[in-house]
Amino acid sequence: MAGAAENYQALLRRARIDFDIAEDPQVFLAAADAWTNCIVRYLVGVRHRRRLASDLIVALSKATMDPAHSVKIVPAYPRSEIRLRRTWAPLDVTQPERLQD
Repeated sequence: MAGAAENYQALLRRARIDFDIAEDPQVFLAAADAWTNCIVRYLVGVRHRRRLASDLIVALSKATMDPAHSVKIVPAYPRSEIRLRRTWAPLDVTQPERLQD
């Protein structure tokens, strides 16, 4: 990956664009509603991108299944809760006590 970063940095210098390119992968975590987004940024040749992305996903999945992480990482499917009303009669919004059903 260091070679790819150097090549890309040289292209940017020729175009007179001042931008630092990270030689090592960067990991960004962002909290979402009920999960955490994990973004991994890395520079790799275009022909190797899909293979490396697949390898990273498999390695991340295996690492999160490690028993040492079972206390901190709890795998779960997204869950939604549906509460059905007792009656299907239209609600009368002029009566606030009826909105509790």
